[in-house]
Amino acid sequence: MACRLESHGVRPAANAACREGEIAIAPVPDPTPDTVGEPQCRPTLTPRELEILRLWLRSESKTVAASELGISLGTINTHLIRIRAKYAAVGRPVADKSGLLVRALQDGLVSLAEL
Repeated sequence: MACRLESHGVRPAANAACREGEIAIAPVPDPTPDTVGEPQCRPTLTPRELEILRLWLRSESKTVAASELGISLGTINTHLIRIRAKYAAVGRPVADKSGLLVRALQDGLVSLAEL
């Protein structure tokens, strides 16, 4: 009796170790995308965006960060909106401060020591 294969496109001769009555199972391709485990795209932030992001992540609030930089709360919000948009553009959207913190840590933009 010839070896029966359970996968299409595989020749019986491909598995010479198959004995009579056994079923050879051909390997199945990994269903996970090729990008798993690969570094993700990082957005390109301006030096000012990095400065504002780092200060805001260390601050208690946007108001405190704005006061320390001598700019308005609206300017802080504008920069943070642009930073979030840049992350969304590379397929890594963030919704809040904790999300931006995680992304900044993942991308090496901040370290736990400086927080």
